[in-house]
Order: sequence, then C-alpha cells, then structure tokens
Amino acid sequence: MTPDTTKPLVHHLIILDESGSMSSVREETITAFNDLMAKNDSLAAEFPDQEHRLTFVTFNSSGIRTVCFDIPLTEPIRISSKNYSPMDGTPLWDAMGSSVLKLKHHIYGHPDHKVLVTVITDGMENASREFSGKEIKMMIEGLREKNWVFAYLGADHDVESVADGMGIHSGNRLNWEKNRPQNSWESIHHMRTHFSIRLREKEKLEEDLMKKALEEMESDKHKKG
Repeated sequence: MTPDTTKPLVHHLIILDESGSMSSVREETITAFNDLMAKNDSLAAEFPDQEHRLTFVTFNSSGIRTVCFDIPLTEPIRISSKNYSPMDGTPLWDAMGSSVLKLKHHIYGHPDHKVLVTVITDGMENASREFSGKEIKMMIEGLREKNWVFAYLGADHDVESVADGMGIHSGNRLNWEKNRPQNSWESIHHMRTHFSIRLREKEKLEEDLMKKALEEMESDKHKKG
C-alpha cells in the first residue's frame, strides 16, 4: 500500500538483535515484541492525522533479515520460535547501517517524513564487515538533523559508552534488564506515543524521548499502586 502523502509520514524502524546471547530471553522477547505489535492499531487510531509505517529488521552474523519493509503499521506482524532463532555473533553496525540507508533512500523525496529508529540488543558489536563505528556515528549525527530520532536499548554491556560512541541522544537510551524484558518493550510503546504527540504539537521530537516514556511508566505504576 502506497503511503498517504497528504499526511506527515511517521516511520518506525525496529532493529532487533538475533545473536546467540539473546537465546536466554528468546521466549520473553517474542512475547514482548508481539505485545508491542498488538498496540499498533490503537497507536494509528490515536493519530489519524499521521501516516504510520513499519520496517522490522533482525540481525546476527548469519545475516541481516528484513522481516517487513515500509508496511502500514496496522498490518499484522508477529514473530515466533519459527522465525526468531537467536544464534551467532552481533554485527550491530552493519545492521544499523544497512537498514537505515535502505530506508533513507526509500523515503527520499517524501515531503514530510519523520523516523523513529529503535535498536534492541544485549551485546556489543563483534561481527560487522561493512560499517565501522565511526561511520555509524557520522550517519546518525547527520540524520538527527533531518527529523530522524534514534533510541538505543541495551543489556549486559556499557550502554552509555556504546550510545555515546554512536552519537545517540543521552535521553534516548535504556539499560534494560534481561530478567524483565517486558518493561523495556513497554517503554518503546510509550516512546512511540510521545513521538507522535510531539509531532502533532510541533514540538522538538528528539529530546529525552525515552526519558519521558520511563517517567510516564513510573507515574502510571504509582497511580495503579
């Protein structure tokens, strides 16, 4: 389906680690991802003045796999043990570089596009062949000036250092707990919602997007408690 060019285009690019270390949270990741996708209809319905699209990529050193590319956010997407099988190494830079460039070229020329890139990984880069960390940082810093927002969710490594090295805004990082991945994926939903609100209100898209999502989750927790 061709995007509606009369509306602002909001593109959600999700890049998910499928390397061997994610095997310990395979089932939890499948459940959390599918729960996030189940909220897509309500997100699109809440912002009918925006055209929401989705690209979903998984990666390990056996390959970088595009599960879906530029589809309506409301189109059903789910993963299972049949199509999410963590193994091998972590070519993080290659996954980010190739998927970002592919989407960048695809939406080039759209009069009003905004992109939210969310990276979920539990390990540091160890297998890239095409892109370097320096190239990824240059790419991110350039796109941040063009309505692209990058969020980094990492576990089992120095998230702050890695995110700094890639030029990701300090308020758009999360050190997620592998024993509670559901909370991390819930933060992605809140982050997507705030991204769309800011677009509607013509506010700055990037600043402290993840931080705001986490604050809202904590507030909701206290209200329910």
